[in-house]
Formats: sequence, structure tokens, C-alpha cells
Amino acid sequence: MVRYFGGTLLGVGGLITAYKNSTSQVISESIITEKQVLLTHEIHFSFEKLNDVMKLLKQLHCKIIQQQFEVDCSITFTIAKKYNEQCLDKLHHLRDITINEL
Repeated sequence: MVRYFGGTLLGVGGLITAYKNSTSQVISESIITEKQVLLTHEIHFSFEKLNDVMKLLKQLHCKIIQQQFEVDCSITFTIAKKYNEQCLDKLHHLRDITINEL
């Protein structure tokens, strides 16, 4: 079997070197992008709790995806995984709130 790389005949050693160099170049020129892991929750609560819930969600930088305000309210929101435990803990302290992880 004959292998060519960039017009040059390569043996096994040359092929290994060529793959190593090209892989190294790709990695060094790559851009690393960090992304947060987001968790989605849906909460249900009475209208009287609306102000407390909204204040808490804003304080914890939650992103509201969907909301419905009637006698019984519901909000679907996302939160960064690193703040999830803190958020759920504070929501449980408000009482009479149902929380579902989606």
C-alpha cells in the first residue's frame, strides 16, 4: 500500500508524523467555547405567591420560558445547574409550591 500526504510518499513513520502534526495544528487553532448546563423546571402556585416567586426567580437569574397567571399560576423556567440546588431550596421555603423538573 502506498500513502501520499501533500504529494509526498510516506511510510508508516512519516504517516504517523503527518497525522500528529496536523492534529496538533487543529487543536492549537481551535476555539474553546464554554457552555452552562441549564435545567428546566415548572412550578405551580397560587396567585398570592406570585410576587415572592417572581422576586426569587429574578434574584437567581432564572430565565422564564413560559408563564400563566390565573387563580393557579405556573411558570416554566431554566436555571444554571450550579444554582439549581439553591433555587429549589428557596422555592421549597415559600411553601405550597409544586415543582416539577422537565
